[in-house]
Amino acid sequence: MPKSKARPKAKGKSKKPAKTRAQSLSRSSGAASLTPVQLRKMLLDVPGLLFEAEMGGLAMDPAALRATQAEGLGAPAAIERLTDQALLARLLICIEDIKVRAFAAQNDRLFFMADVARYYIEEFRGPPWDNPLVVALYCRSQAALAGEALSRAGIKQAVRAYEKANQAELDARWEMWEALRARA
Repeated sequence: MPKSKARPKAKGKSKKPAKTRAQSLSRSSGAASLTPVQLRKMLLDVPGLLFEAEMGGLAMDPAALRATQAEGLGAPAAIERLTDQALLARLLICIEDIKVRAFAAQNDRLFFMADVARYYIEEFRGPPWDNPLVVALYCRSQAALAGEALSRAGIKQAVRAYEKANQAELDARWEMWEALRARA
């Protein structure tokens, strides 16, 4: 896989979630050869998987999304509530289909991105409010509910906006999540 330059992180932005993901994913067999900067860039590109044909019209349940909005839930809490095992199972099926196509086409980058997404759901079992693909799905579902369609660039911007707007809550959730995981 060719090396690529990653954009520097925004000033004042916490590195904890990205660092935690990068550390965990670097332990997986496919990610072992990547530097943390390359891995962070790959994680930033994972939301683009939503635009692969296999993802089709995958979206979070509109009625449930409306209910979280009516309750005034913040985005991380809404994502946690909306991400059930059925949604994760549908995502994993789509991801596996992407991997099969990428392998057949010898598209290493697409295969690896799909494998990173699969690893994060199946093995790392990271929280849904930090999973780049789940967050992107939430952003796309919200936009669809508002009658809008997000482009690939729009999804990336929406995910960045989510991280920026919810940084303090995400940091607090990570601390709780890591503490619970350490006790388990």
